[in-house]
Amino acid sequence: SRDGHPRAGEAGGGGRGGARPSSGNDNNLRTKKDKKKPPSIASSGAAANGKKSSSPSDDPVGLTSPTTDATLHVIFSTDCGSFQHWQSYLFFHAALKVGQPGYVTRIASGCTDKQLKEEEAWHHEHIQSQMSDRFRIHFTPHFSGVKDPETGKVKGDYKFFNKPFGLKHFLEHNELLGLVDEGVTGMEGAMKRPDDVIILCDPDMLLLRPITDDFSNERETLVGPRRKSIYQKKEIKVASHGNPFAQTYGLGTQWRKFDLDAIAGKDSPAKEVSQQDGGLYYPVGPPYVVAADDMY
Repeated sequence: SRDGHPRAGEAGGGGRGGARPSSGNDNNLRTKKDKKKPPSIASSGAAANGKKSSSPSDDPVGLTSPTTDATLHVIFSTDCGSFQHWQSYLFFHAALKVGQPGYVTRIASGCTDKQLKEEEAWHHEHIQSQMSDRFRIHFTPHFSGVKDPETGKVKGDYKFFNKPFGLKHFLEHNELLGLVDEGVTGMEGAMKRPDDVIILCDPDMLLLRPITDDFSNERETLVGPRRKSIYQKKEIKVASHGNPFAQTYGLGTQWRKFDLDAIAGKDSPAKEVSQQDGGLYYPVGPPYVVAADDMY
């Protein structure tokens, strides 16, 4: 991303955004507090007095950004353990309380057959049928196994692989997105919905207000001094093709010292990033707000 963004976990667009993790660094941008009272559970499509939630077609919140009309997909990656099970419940509940537009999907990786059946049933009973039909769960294989390049055998576990590869699986196979069917000339491997916007969060974040793709409200989008001029010069302040947004983190540019040939390839443009640009534009983390085709 080439923008300043809300303080850790408080990203948002057009005065509608906000997410806060259980802990986070003090970064360069945050959104001001929304003076409006958040919608009640009933007005957010929740089950009130035992009533079940509405379908996306008649959900008062809707599937699209209030300002750009792009379909939004808020997603977060988890395993199938009990710790991230209750984190997921809180994430969905917060999304319900604030009236988060779009689909909200938990990507669950590495479940056993037994866990998958239990999670699927629990999600349907307590989340999708009670909160909103827009709240989904997507299961993926286990991606965290580290294989020996010579033998092909798993020699370790790196749980963080589940996040990027779970995201890739979601973009390719989820019923809401997916790739163009083989045999369509000139479209092989293309996304069916390239203009949808993906908002990738972490499961330990709680939405304080809806988060969208629109960061154009300068009154409510606060940028640190180093990035203020960059933000003001931008003609497009909404997430779109070639124009991603993300939360600024204090990651620095240590990645420039890594073996980029081995990690990204000898011809990777990452090798051309200067120290100054690396510090200004690239130390980012979730929430990531990116057009689906660019995210893929």
